[in-house]
Amino acid sequence: MGLQQWISRLRHPEDLPALARDIARTCHSRISQRVSGQMALMSLAEARGYIRAHSRPVVAVELVQTLSGRQLSGEDRRQVENVVMQSVIQSCVREMLHRESIHPLRHAA
Repeated sequence: MGLQQWISRLRHPEDLPALARDIARTCHSRISQRVSGQMALMSLAEARGYIRAHSRPVVAVELVQTLSGRQLSGEDRRQVENVVMQSVIQSCVREMLHRESIHPLRHAA
């Protein structure tokens, strides 16, 4: 850990990855409802991009609400946003894959 990060942690002792995971859990159900119906016929890469695009507005609002009272640097905010986005994408893809393993789509021969 560099000196700048260490000083930042002294000023902001919060566990930023844990904060990001909490925000992601808060956003997950709203995002999942937005994207779940459309992902069934998408490739994994398409689904990830679709989730990312539809997640951004929900995550942005939640970040503003959750981080408004915190004094975080721009770098810390970006770090939190990146972790939230990755966590939401992973959980939605995991949910999609789980749903398909239970009810696989049938394709015509």
